[in-house]
Amino acid sequence: VTATGPEVIAAERRAMEESARRLFGYPSLLPGQAEVVAAALRGEHVLAVLPTGAGKSLCYQLPAFSGAGVTLVISPLIALMKDQVDNLPDALRRQAIAISSMMDGAALRRALDQIAAGQIRLVYAAPERLRQIGFLRVVAQAGLARLVIDEAHCVSVWGHDFRPDYLHLRQAHRDLGAPPVLAMTATAPPRVRQDIERQLLGTQGAMRVLVGDIFRPNLQLAALRVRDDDERIHRLVELAGAQKGCGIVYARSRRRCEEVAEVLRGRGIRAAHYHAGIDNRDEVQDRFMRGEVSVIVATVAFGMGIDKRDIRFILHDGLPNSVEGYYQEVGRAGRDGQHSLCVLIYGDYDEGSLLRLAGRGQMSLDTLRKVYGAIQQATGPRAMGFV
Repeated sequence: VTATGPEVIAAERRAMEESARRLFGYPSLLPGQAEVVAAALRGEHVLAVLPTGAGKSLCYQLPAFSGAGVTLVISPLIALMKDQVDNLPDALRRQAIAISSMMDGAALRRALDQIAAGQIRLVYAAPERLRQIGFLRVVAQAGLARLVIDEAHCVSVWGHDFRPDYLHLRQAHRDLGAPPVLAMTATAPPRVRQDIERQLLGTQGAMRVLVGDIFRPNLQLAALRVRDDDERIHRLVELAGAQKGCGIVYARSRRRCEEVAEVLRGRGIRAAHYHAGIDNRDEVQDRFMRGEVSVIVATVAFGMGIDKRDIRFILHDGLPNSVEGYYQEVGRAGRDGQHSLCVLIYGDYDEGSLLRLAGRGQMSLDTLRKVYGAIQQATGPRAMGFV
């Protein structure tokens, strides 16, 4: 009997879930993962837009260790690359490596020799490594199965976290022999998706776009209107003090971070501030990861690459810079699947900024409505003055 389309899809999924159990110990795949993994294994160019906490890493790790060849992952942060390797099962960790600027010459040569000898299946590298022809040649000759772009919104000039080094990707893709591309991100409205495809492939191909539901049911989104700054501070302290577990408060300026953290400490809350202007950022982050600090008060400089799964609350002191940024920030809560609270605290003077976000062209008005519509549901009709 000839297998039908649905039968083939079901068989593919069973095979993928068996590989996930055998290699990673996962009982099943999460929503969205199976489609991305199947497309990657078929050698398609894929742009996967999946919510934070949806297991994006497995979407390329599973093909890397269940198929042939080398998978090259371009990632923007050294700490994130190291964490990804360290968190692999023991049997797989020996077949993965993170190439970073922290390596000395001898360590880099050993790593490249391992790749050339076929001992490595999964290679992580920063985008600036793409300008090194010697590195690209070694990876290509080792049998490159796919090129993975993590945090793919960094490719787009319309994205909220554009990184110029990512502009080398299209040329590097050609230098690597034009392998299948798997681009991963949690936030990419239509304009950004189109730009990602253009930046990566130009006119040389089309990407299959797979979009998951951006909302996770364990995140409770809410908005709280305040009259003035005194009430705003009062509410921040009240909410931070009432929550069990750790959390992040996002503030709009460095000075505001320091002020709010000082107030929280004065109320007996173990808080620390974090922004690009302090020298001990790594120390503050490590203390938060170890649980020595309960609340981080931070600018948007804090967050990317943070894989702390038990963050129980995210508070926004005013409107975020973009809806994409807002979604990335609240998505850092509840990655363990447990209930987590995300509260945006705003005043009348903030409301006019909402429509300006859409006016910047970074996202569609429909996306803006959807994100803030979810907040409105928690606060009542027109609670944010947005129709």
